[in-house]
Amino acid sequence: MRDRTAARNHSPQRDAFRREHKRRRDHGKAQRHALRIYQAFQASCPDEPPPIPARPRQATTPARAAPAPAQRISGTPSGG
Repeated sequence: MRDRTAARNHSPQRDAFRREHKRRRDHGKAQRHALRIYQAFQASCPDEPPPIPARPRQATTPARAAPAPAQRISGTPSGG
């Protein structure tokens, strides 16, 4: 890589533009590459997803009744 500051027509503004332009160009290249990969992946996928196989039904047991909440007798302090 050559030293750009050694040139007679060196300009700091030109270097700043060159750096910014390279950053934007690299970003655009990465975006285009990612888009191509995404499109290739989408093209290789079928239009519809495969069907989900049905699970075998399990034997059902009768539902148990929930235990009744403990009743408190009013007027009697608890614990004793």
